[in-house]
Order: sequence, then structure tokens, then C-alpha cells
Amino acid sequence: MAEFLRSARPGFIGGVAFVFAAVLTFIASYFMVLDLRGQLADDFKDFALAMAGDIAVLDRLEGDPGRTNALLGFEKRVTPWPDVQHDECVSRIADWQLGGGGGAYSGLQFAAGELEKARALARPLCYGARISSVSHAGLNQVDILIAGLDQAGQRQVTSLRLYRSEVAPWRAVVSRPPQLAIALAVALTAGLFAYVIRLRQYRLLVEVQRRASTDGLTGVLRREEFLAGLDAALARSRLKGTTGSLLVLDLDHFKAINDRFGHAAGDEVIRKYGQHIGAGLRSGDLVGRVGGEEFMVLLPGLPKYVAAEVADRLRKRMAAHAFTFGGETVFVTASIGIASIMAVDTMDSLVERADSRLYRAKRQGRNCVVWEDEVEGDF
Repeated sequence: MAEFLRSARPGFIGGVAFVFAAVLTFIASYFMVLDLRGQLADDFKDFALAMAGDIAVLDRLEGDPGRTNALLGFEKRVTPWPDVQHDECVSRIADWQLGGGGGAYSGLQFAAGELEKARALARPLCYGARISSVSHAGLNQVDILIAGLDQAGQRQVTSLRLYRSEVAPWRAVVSRPPQLAIALAVALTAGLFAYVIRLRQYRLLVEVQRRASTDGLTGVLRREEFLAGLDAALARSRLKGTTGSLLVLDLDHFKAINDRFGHAAGDEVIRKYGQHIGAGLRSGDLVGRVGGEEFMVLLPGLPKYVAAEVADRLRKRMAAHAFTFGGETVFVTASIGIASIMAVDTMDSLVERADSRLYRAKRQGRNCVVWEDEVEGDF
């Protein structure tokens, strides 16, 4: 699969992403519609029970905090029956329905100038009907009047209002577990799909960056990358007053290895030496191959007398490693020069001081560590 994605054209990947998003959107929409349909069915059932005369259902609905996100809203008012003549009955019920007569209605109101509609709603009850209804604003609101009896047997008028709730989309999603689960599932699936698609490009990018910054033979930093890290470390040292040491390491008689056993043998020696250096250092130390058989190591925070102990361990580890070329066993040693970072150091002065001690190690017979001299003193 990884190989297939690696060779896939951008147009193909774009097509796959399009189809995936379309299918995912369809599935999510399907389940959301199922959930909304169930919610609407519950609302309609409650309304049907109220219409069937079970007015107590509305008492339960109005006190139910779970109905804050209902698709259909319900409201109820009750007033005693006006025991007057027909025309006066119509006027009183219409006035009450409009919110007058001392009765404030908490829900939606008839629009201004709709007195005649209110009277039309009240008129059937006053002339003997048990129920009357009228719709408003394209069925966004329905008002219903029901003539009945209270618990004491007294006549009363119950006003019911059914209206479309104004549910905020974000609130409907976050407050309903099914829709919230669907939204999270869509987000996680899309995120996983994007992660899988991006993972290949990211790995390629990391690999390209790694190859650009590291030496292909040894795996340590290339010269340019190491010197950039050394320059940054010197800047931090000047800013914070921290110490550190620079090691310059060079393989002894390396040309003889190439001349006698060939360049493949020389490459094996350099590769193994790079592994030995990397294995003996801390995670924050910098290692770079700065020449054919020459390496540099930056040890932040270590003065040169401590760095000398680290360098000597590296020297002994390398000297103890046996190479076999053409049936012959060969041991390769290294010479090491060390300099401590001083406040006045530039990169050139630090490297020059470490180099001079490396050359002194060569003159002293090789396979040794030099970290002091009589001319250039440092910490």
C-alpha cells in the first residue's frame, strides 16, 4: 500500500480524496437525518397526545430541559370560560389570546393588526365548538383553542401554541449525543485519512532533510551542518556564559589503509569510526565529518579536562577494534586535539586552537589526546 501511494499521481490522490469525502459526507448526513427524523417524530407524538386531549402532556414538556433543542415548540395557557353572550365571549377570548386582559403570553404573539384573526379563532368555541385552530406565517406557528373542564369541573379555555423552534445548529449538534458522535466520527475519520495521506510526504521530507544534513557514509553531520551548529553554540555561549569543548579527531596513517587495501576498506574504517563516536556521546552533543578522515565533536557544558576523558575513551574504543581486510587483521588508531570554548572565541579561533593540538598529538607519536599546550592557554 505504501509503495502504491508513493507512485500514485497527484490527480489520482485528489480523486480518491474527493470520493472519500463524498462518501463520508453522505454517510454522516444519512445518520443525522435519521436522528432528526426521530426527534421530529417524538415532537409530533407529544403534540398528538396534547391534541387528543391529554393537556397534562404539555405540563411535562414545558418543564423538560431536554426540550430546549426540540424542533417543534409547545406553549399552553388556561383561562376561565367567559360566561357571557356570544359576541362578548368572542371579544374576551380574542383579547386574552392577544395578551390583553391582564394575561401576558410568554410565547409568540399575533402580529399587530391581527385582531380579526384572533376573533376568528375564538368564534367557533363561543358558538359551541370544542376546538378551533388558525395558522400563521406559512405554518411556522399554529394557535389552537380547546374548550374543556378543569379538575373542579369548571369550564375553561386552553390555548395551545405549536411553533417551529429556532434551534442554533451548533447547539443542536453539541447538545445531542447522537449528532455529536457523528460529528466527532466524521472529524476523526477525515483527520485519520489526511494523516495517512500526509504521512508519506512527511517521511519523504524528513528523509530528504536527513540526507541533506548528514554524511552518507557515517550518518553524522556534514561539514556545513556541523559548523552551523558550532557557530550557534558559540553564540549561546557568549550570551549565557556557558562552557563547552571542541574535539578534532583524525585517523592515523589512513592513506596507508587506502593504498594497501583499497578505498572500500578505507570507507569501512571511516564508517565504523563514525559509529564509535556516535555511540560514545550524549544526545545533545554534535558530531560532524569535516574532511576525508577528520571528524569534529562539540561537547556543550564540558570543560576540556572532562572532554579529554571522553576523547580518551573514544580513542581506546577505536584502537581496540579489529578490521579484517584480505584475511589480514588491522587496527586503526586516531589522534585527538581538544580546545575549550572561551568568551572571546570565534569559530575560527576555537577550531585553530583545537587543530594545533591535533597536530601536536601527531608529532608526539599519534594515538593520543592533547588538550593543553604551553603557548595557547584556555580553561
